[in-house]
Amino acid sequence: MTSEKDRNSPGRALRRPDTTVLAPCTA
Repeated sequence: MTSEKDRNSPGRALRRPDTTVLAPCTA
């Protein structure tokens, strides 16, 4: 649902880049 926000978020991408790609909705 917030895949775009997660991708734009540097903190989230740096925290768990695998989770964002595997489950951006459950991140």
